[in-house]
Amino acid sequence: LLSLGEALRYLGRFLEAKRTLVQAKAEALASGDYRALGYTLLNLADLYREARLPEAESLYREAEASLERAQDPYALGLVHLGLAQLGAKGSLERARAFFQEGGSPGEMAEWYLVAGRLCGRPEHFQEALRLAEEVGAGRLILLARLELFFRNPSPKEAKALAQEVLRSGFQGF
Repeated sequence: LLSLGEALRYLGRFLEAKRTLVQAKAEALASGDYRALGYTLLNLADLYREARLPEAESLYREAEASLERAQDPYALGLVHLGLAQLGAKGSLERARAFFQEGGSPGEMAEWYLVAGRLCGRPEHFQEALRLAEEVGAGRLILLARLELFFRNPSPKEAKALAQEVLRSGFQGF
């Protein structure tokens, strides 16, 4: 439960992020840089998705159009990963194909985390952990370990994970 002060602080952060991204969008449009425009729209769409605002899907679609022109398969994978989290049919597999074309083990670890959350398959989290450890992606390692812990909690591991989460600065946990 949030206090009014906390809610206003989160709203302020959201509005500042939105203002910054809208300004970056205008600059990217003015420069004609489709890649910069696509990434800006992607970040704006992610912001709206996290806030559960309905405009997120149309922003992802705008980002997709811009990034197709920029021919950036990794970013297109991120677009479809966002769309998959909104429930868009076929987007999860499209994200995987784009990451396999233009991503790294870190991006595939991210894909496995989202796929595991969407379909509830623990083996996805195991694969995310393996890939994240392969590239030393600390945030993804911790997220995969947390997902595995939530599916099979153990009091022994709870304290160690809680300390890691606090040390890493994850405020959302």
